[in-house]
Amino acid sequence: MHVFRPFEGDSLLGIVHYIFHRRSLIHAVYDKAAEVGASRVYWLTHESNAEAMVLYNKVADRSGFLQYRKML
Repeated sequence: MHVFRPFEGDSLLGIVHYIFHRRSLIHAVYDKAAEVGASRVYWLTHESNAEAMVLYNKVADRSGFLQYRKML
């Protein structure tokens, strides 16, 4: 949680508590990527991260690719 305290001189104008929601952050990344001319944004998540995947399915398309690796 963040707190914003706007002042005018020595007078406190108000206090606001706010929380960034994941969806807002994803769209902020989309905006920044578009500003620099990126053609896409992508990320990885673990297959067990079902809660996050519900959100991701709403804001992006699944590529269909799965990652395989072998630790040596």
